[in-house]
Amino acid sequence: MQRSLRNSRGSVAQARKVLISGAGVAGPALAWWLHRFGFEPTIVEIAPQLRTGGYMIDFWGKGFDLIERMGLLRKVEERGYQIKEVRFVHENGSRAGGFSTEGFRKATGGRFTSIPRSDLADIIWRALPEAIETRFGDEVERLEADGDAVRVHFANSAAETFGLVVGADGLHSRVRKLLFRPEGKFETFLGYAFAAYTVTGYGPRTTDTYMGYAVPGRSVSRVSMRDDRTLILLIWRDESPNLPSTDEGRRALLKDRFAGMGWEADRMLQVVDEATDLYLDSISQIHLPRWSDGRVALVGDAAWAPSFLAGEGCGLGII
Repeated sequence: MQRSLRNSRGSVAQARKVLISGAGVAGPALAWWLHRFGFEPTIVEIAPQLRTGGYMIDFWGKGFDLIERMGLLRKVEERGYQIKEVRFVHENGSRAGGFSTEGFRKATGGRFTSIPRSDLADIIWRALPEAIETRFGDEVERLEADGDAVRVHFANSAAETFGLVVGADGLHSRVRKLLFRPEGKFETFLGYAFAAYTVTGYGPRTTDTYMGYAVPGRSVSRVSMRDDRTLILLIWRDESPNLPSTDEGRRALLKDRFAGMGWEADRMLQVVDEATDLYLDSISQIHLPRWSDGRVALVGDAAWAPSFLAGEGCGLGII
C-alpha cells in the first residue's frame, strides 16, 4: 500500500490527512483513534458550535468498553445518570406498570449508565488532541476523486485535498447524498417522529426514575436531571418524515399533536417555548448496499442508522 501511495499524485503525508464530516459521537470518536495511529484528522461541522440538548441514551456494551479504553469512562459516569426505575402511569398519574433497571445492571456487571447524547459527544470532543481541528459552520459541498485522494469543496472555505473522507454526519448525511443519491432510496421511514428538549424548574420531579404516559400513536415522558433541569421526550405516529424546519413550526406541530392528551402533556407543551435546545426528527433506518466508495466512507448513523428507537446508535457509532 505504501508503494502505491508513493507512486500516486498525492504524497504519503497527504494520504494521512482525513476529513471527517460531523461532530456528533461517531466523528470525534473516529478522529481520536485515527490521531492515535498517526493520521491527521480534521472535523467539519455544519452547526456553528457543538450541539447541546437531544435525548437520553442508555450506554453500555462495546461502546462503553471503547470509551474506557479512551480513558473517558470516569467522565461519562460522572455526567451520566443511574436510572433505577422506568415507570408507566395512567392519565391521572397513578402507576400503570414499569420495571426496575436492576436487571440491566446485573446483566452488564454494573457497566451501564444513562447520559444525554450531547453530553457524550461533548466528552469525546473535548478529549481530542489540540492538533485535531474542528471547523464549525461549514460543510462538504462537492467531492472529486483525484487518484489516491479526494478534492473536497466546502460551502464556506477553500477547497482542499484529503487522503480519505468520512461521512459521520448522521441520519440525513450530506456525504451520503453526494456519494449515493438520492437519500430516499436508502432511508426507511418507520412511521414515527420524536422531539426532545430540556427545561429548568419543571415540576414535579422524580429522581432516578424515567416517567412515561402513552395512548395509541403518542407518548410523553420525562426524566429529572441535575441543576433542576428536566428532559422531556415526545414520540408520535406521523404520516411523513418531512417535518418543519423552524423552531416556530416545530413547536406549533407539537402543540397540535399533543394538546389535551392527558397526564402532564399540556404542561410539557406550555414550557416548550422556554426550551433553547428543541430537537425534532423522523424515526428512520438507513440501509445501504455498501459503506464506502473509493476513498469516501460512511460511519455511524450515516451508514447504518438502526433508528432512534433501537437505543444503540451511539454505541454503534463509537464501534
